[in-house]
Amino acid sequence: MLFPGRKYSGSDWAYVQKLPFGAIPSLDAYIVSLYEHFRRNLQMSRKTKASDTTDRFHLAHLPYCDVFRADGDTSETARPLASAYKTKVVPKLQELPAQIESALRKRE
Repeated sequence: MLFPGRKYSGSDWAYVQKLPFGAIPSLDAYIVSLYEHFRRNLQMSRKTKASDTTDRFHLAHLPYCDVFRADGDTSETARPLASAYKTKVVPKLQELPAQIESALRKRE
C-alpha cells in the first residue's frame, strides 16, 4: 500500500484511468511492454518463461534511464519503449561499459 492507513476507493482508480498516456511513465512502460510481449509471443510462437514477468517489471524503470541493460526477448520488447524515451537498450553485457561511457560523454 502506497500510504499506510489510507483507504483506497474506486474513484482513485477512476482518476488514474483518466490520466493521459505519459502521465505515469513507469505504468505506461509496463503496459506497453506487456502488450509487446504478448504480441511477439503470438507472432513467434514463443513460450512464456518464468522470468518474463520480472522482466516486465524491470522495464518500468526504462523511462528514467539513459542506458538500459536487457537481454534476449526483453531487449526486443523494450525497443518501442526505448525509442519513445530516447533510452539506449544494451542487449550484451560486454557492451554496457562502452554505452555508459558514451552516455556520460553526451552529458558533458
